[in-house]
This record gives sequence, C-alpha cells and structure tokens, in this order.
Amino acid sequence: MTDLDAADDARPTRASTAVAAAVAVAAAAALVLQAGVATPAALGAAGAVLMALLVRAAADQRRAAGSAVASLLVLPVGAGIAAATAGTLLVLSGTLFPVPSAEQLPGTVVRMVAQAMVVVGGVTAVFGAGLTAVGRPQRADVERAAGAALATTLVPLGLGLVGVVTGLLALAAESGRSADLGGGFAGAVGGFSEAVLYPSPVRPHLATFLALVGAATYLGAKAVAALPVTELVADRETAASVERGQRRLAEVGLAALAPVPVVGLFEFALGAEGLASLLPTVAFDGLTVLTTLRGLRSLALWTALAGLVVLAGVAALRRAARTSGERVGDVLAPLVVGTAATLVAAAVAGPAVDGAVQWVAGTLPGAIGEQFDLIAGRLVEAIGARAIALAAVGVTGLATGVVLTGLWLVMSLGYVDDRTAGVTVASGTLFAAAAFAGVLSVDPLVVLGALVAAVVVWDVGEFGATLGAEVGRHADTRRTELVHAGGTLAVGGAGAGVALLLADAGVDAAAVSGGTVALGLLVGLAGLLSLVVALR
Repeated sequence: MTDLDAADDARPTRASTAVAAAVAVAAAAALVLQAGVATPAALGAAGAVLMALLVRAAADQRRAAGSAVASLLVLPVGAGIAAATAGTLLVLSGTLFPVPSAEQLPGTVVRMVAQAMVVVGGVTAVFGAGLTAVGRPQRADVERAAGAALATTLVPLGLGLVGVVTGLLALAAESGRSADLGGGFAGAVGGFSEAVLYPSPVRPHLATFLALVGAATYLGAKAVAALPVTELVADRETAASVERGQRRLAEVGLAALAPVPVVGLFEFALGAEGLASLLPTVAFDGLTVLTTLRGLRSLALWTALAGLVVLAGVAALRRAARTSGERVGDVLAPLVVGTAATLVAAAVAGPAVDGAVQWVAGTLPGAIGEQFDLIAGRLVEAIGARAIALAAVGVTGLATGVVLTGLWLVMSLGYVDDRTAGVTVASGTLFAAAAFAGVLSVDPLVVLGALVAAVVVWDVGEFGATLGAEVGRHADTRRTELVHAGGTLAVGGAGAGVALLLADAGVDAAAVSGGTVALGLLVGLAGLLSLVVALR
C-alpha cells in the first residue's frame, strides 16, 4: 500500500465497517424484539436502510441520476419514519389501553413511551449502520439529500395544504365557528375579485382599468420580444417593423401604468359623486361602461398572466441553456418525482384514505377508535379525500427532509464528525435504546449486550476510520481489525459479566414499572468504558 493508494481511497476499512454495521443491526433487532412491536419496527428499519441509500445517491458525482434516485426514495423513507413513530404509538395504544384502573395509567404511559423509544432508537441505529456500510457521508452529501427531500415534497405538500385549509375554512363557516376567520378570508377574496374583474358599474374605475390594460400591454410586448419572432421573419424590413411595434407597445403599457397612483388617489378622494360633478354626463357614463366591461378586464388579466408565464419560461430556458445538463437534472428531478407522486396520490386518494382511517380506527382502543372514525369521516367529507391524500404525501416527504436536515445540523455544529458519522449515530442511539429498554421487563442480559454492542460499534468504527485514513481502505489490515474487534468484545463481555454478578448479588438501586436498574449494571458499564479507553 502506497501513500497514493491511501490518499486515493481513505474511507473506513472494510472489516471494521462490516463488524460495526453487523453488531449494530443485531443489537437493535434484539432490543426491538424484546419491545414487542415487530411490524412498525421492521417497516422503520426498511426506511432507515433506504435513507442511508438516499444519502449515498445524493453523493453520486452524476448529479442528475443521483438526485432522481434520491427523490424516488424520499417517500418510502418518510413512510418508514411514520411507521416507526406514529405507527408504533398507535399499535401500542391499541395493545396497552384501556387500563383496568386509573392507578395503572402512569405506569402504562411510561411503558408505552419506553417501548416507542426503544423502537425509534433501534431504527435509528440501523440507519447509522447503513451510513457506515455505504461509505463515509460528508456534510455536503447530507445537505444535498435534505434538499432533494424538501424539493420533492413541494408540489404535493403545497397543493395538499391549500385543499386542507380551504376545506377547514368551509367547515368552520358551515358550523358557525371561526366565522370571523372564514368571513375575513372570503371577504378578502371577494374584494379582490370585485376590484379587478367585477367592479360595480356605478362610477368609472379608471385606476384598476389602466393598471390591467397597462400591465397586459407591457407584459404582452415583452413576451413577444422574448420569443424568437423576428428570427422567424425572413424579410429584414418586416422584422424591423415588428421590433418597433414591440417597443411602442411596451412604451404604451408604461404610459398607462404611470398615472395609476394619481388617478387612484383622485378616485378615492372624490368618490362617485365628485367624479359625476367633475365630468360631463356623457364622459362619466362612457368611462363607467368602458372601465367596468368585464370581458375587457378579463382579457387584460389573462393577457398579463400569459405574458408573465412566457417571460418566466423563456428565462428558465435561457438559464438552463447556460447550465450543465447535470445541474438541470439535479434541480428538476425532485420536482418531477414530486409531481408524479401527486398524480398517483390524487388517483388513489379515495380508497387509500378510507383504508387508512379504517385501520387507525380499528387499531385505537374501544370508544376512542369509534370517536376517531366519526371525526375523521366528517373531515374527509368536508375537506375531500384528495386534499388529505396530497397533504399526507407531502408531510411524509417533509419528515424525511426534517430528519436529514437535523443530521446535517448536528454535523455542522461539530457534534458528529464526517469521518465517523455512521458509527456515532448507530452507537449513540443504540445506547439510548438500551437505556429505555432498562425501564421495561427486558432480560438484563439483552440490555447489557446492547450496551456492550454500542461501545463495540463506536470503538471498532472509529478504529476502522482512523486506519482507513492512514493506510487506505484496500490495505491488508483484516487480521489487525479482527484482533482489535475481538479485544473490545472481550473487554465488553468481561464488564457485562461483572455487572451480572453484581446484579445477582442483589445490589439493586431502583425499580420503575417492574423494570430493574441495577447498580451493578452501572458499575460494570463504567468499568467497561474505562477499560475500552485504556485499550485505545
């Protein structure tokens, strides 16, 4: 192994990476099985593996292909996150509730939270193992992955929120609650519509008319100028005439827009009676008819909007022409995937929402499930299954973006090193899951094994990262790595044995809901950490 080889590939070594990932997954599986929530945990673990692949895809040098793959993984990852969190709580609530008596409620709540945290910690440990297995993710890779996730969710989340808010306002207005909110929103929409498209024909509305006509004329001229009209005309004189016409139209539009503030101020100050006394009757009536003509106003508004769309499209095409294809694909891929997900969600909204409501209602205990079914049915009827489905898809993708943004934040703040991000996440969350498992009636051997596994994952993973940076990933260091891993495991086993002996001797410190936290376990863990540090 030469220095050039080491510099060429300084990722963590393979043997240590494999050991750390395998130990983390095995310990997480043991804890989750003890927690007794297998299905949501399995779905969450699948989502965790896909999230690690999402980060890896975002790091691909082929930006367009990597962004497309990452975007396709956003929603499955979000579904896994939802299963590991909300799904776990739903399943546990259906299993643990209702409680026989109010006295048992605090203990049941503690148990449910502890079981849920064991699942979340185990799933996150699988994510850390996945990051370890796919390579050494950099902070920029996580940032790109988070950006792809957030961009993918823009279309479904935006459309879903619009539908949900509109439905809730309609429901509030119908039920008489929040009438001020509903009335204010409706009043604002109605006022805008009246001022722009449907002004009352009792006086001239010259200011808004000039604004619409001026905007339509100016934006229409600019849109025609942006399009390759003159390039398609063979005659030079005709092309020159077209260009002059475009400039004149733009000037006319600006001339119409210029007096709008002054005219609007005069209209507001004089009112209908003042205008009628100032203008001759024929002029007053003629301006009233002209400036309140709905067809002309509608044509001007749509012309202005079309001009804006053309200008935006031409600007986007020009920017794309100056940008590499990889960059364009990187930007467009999440939007395309999000739009496709929106179309699919809208197509299957009815059966999907009904099935989800029935599953949740059937999972929740007793009367709570029945009440949820009634409330959810009314909301679906008022808001619409399509809006709810789009909002659910958007929130699912948003969950992926939020988790990845959180990882990027802790990496940016220096709490997680790029060099050992995967093993740090795996060992830390595995340790937390083992701590919560100690509250439950989990076999102390499993809890101790998970604590030892957390230290082994951290120590072996960091050793592999250090060794890979020094001699390269492909160096023949397998024997050294396995010896190191075996030594760490032996030290951990010795510490666990001491803890079990002390626990069997009866040195118990506290008990919460039937779960015992042994003083011997804490002493053994402290000795374990001390020995590992001494070995390093």
